[in-house]
Amino acid sequence: MISNLTILKNLKRVDKLYSAARSPIETLLYAKIGIIELCGWVEETMDAIVIDLSQRSLTSQAHRDYIEKQIVKKTYGFAYEAHFRKMLMGVVGLKGVQDMEARVNRAFFDPMCGTLTAINPNRNSHSHTYLKGATMVIDAPSVTIKHCQVIFAGLKDINNVLQQLF
Repeated sequence: MISNLTILKNLKRVDKLYSAARSPIETLLYAKIGIIELCGWVEETMDAIVIDLSQRSLTSQAHRDYIEKQIVKKTYGFAYEAHFRKMLMGVVGLKGVQDMEARVNRAFFDPMCGTLTAINPNRNSHSHTYLKGATMVIDAPSVTIKHCQVIFAGLKDINNVLQQLF
């Protein structure tokens, strides 16, 4: 699994720049960088979990290649249900995902899913627009850091459960 050390370091840098910003547009730009940076890390981490799982549980290189090229590389997004869960099903099937979901710690899993749901619309709107003025509302990098910690805890728990099961 990808570590969260680099993303936290990056977000803390962005937070310092945000705090030192001299104009509303600068604060918005730094906040936007923070959310887009976090979401890129989330997608890469989910991809790595799925590829790692396929390497551990599938014996056929052709099947592992299929997972990487036809499932992971063709998935754009990080919503739990729409993206991550479907990628996991490609490797372990619905039964495997069901077993994993029954064993995860709900204290990590549920907040992670809620946070992913909450940040997804922000990421989608911010990655497909540019700042036209200072009227946009974007979470401060300090909030994005908290989101990162919640998501990391959930993904780490999922990864641990998957390693135990497969």
